[in-house]
Amino acid sequence: MGMKLQIEALERTRHDDKINWVTAGFMFAFHVGALAAVFFFTWKALLVSMFLWWVSGSLGIGMGYHRLLTHRGYKTPKWVEYFLTTCGTIALEGGPIFWVATHRIHHQFSDKDGDPHSPVCRRRDCRLGLHPGIYPRRRC
Repeated sequence: MGMKLQIEALERTRHDDKINWVTAGFMFAFHVGALAAVFFFTWKALLVSMFLWWVSGSLGIGMGYHRLLTHRGYKTPKWVEYFLTTCGTIALEGGPIFWVATHRIHHQFSDKDGDPHSPVCRRRDCRLGLHPGIYPRRRC
């Protein structure tokens, strides 16, 4: 009894054969910035970047996108919800609506066909670790 779930934001059939140049451009810019950072290293900048990494990953993705928005695991005042959501956007893993939709589909189809980020994907580009936001999206 398989139900095929199609969400336009995840399928993007009209763009399946093309590279997402916006995402590719940002990925390129961040890699250039990482190379440039070697020449402008300071301990203060390292500590600030580690703090922002923790804020975006733990507060933003973990507490905000995942536990609060996806699973509705707890209730907060609106300003806290907006703060945690803003922290999540700093991680550059997509907007909250896209992230929540993708993660709910992941839970619905965990490790099966239709899982948007299955660890059991057998395709060549999955094994190579190619970024799904840049390269065309295909089903496993």
